Amino acid sequence: CGRQEDAHEFLRYVIDACHNSCLRLKKIRKKGGGGGGDGGASIVKEIFGGALQSQVKCLCCGYESNKVDEIMDISLDVFHSNSLKDSMQKFFQPEVLDGNNKYKCDG
Repeated sequence: CGRQEDAHEFLRYVIDACHNSCLRLKKIRKKGGGGGGDGGASIVKEIFGGALQSQVKCLCCGYESNKVDEIMDISLDVFHSNSLKDSMQKFFQPEVLDGNNKYKCDG
């Protein structure tokens, strides 16, 4: 298990370092009059980046809270899955929160 986490951490470090290098280069070009484009965008973010929407819905009153986070990767449970498709389906499967895990309703 530790090796996979170390490999994941290394990959994230490399991706983040490449993204930050692209942003620094863009900033240097902008100072030199070469145009800068979107401040936080880079080719690395275009390739690896995305957005993940999470939703909490109260089953009592129907209130929905939606949140969108920018992501560069998705951590999937591959040990308890038969395929990548199975891992993805489990990741996006709705989860019912109850008991100690229950959210306090905002609605």
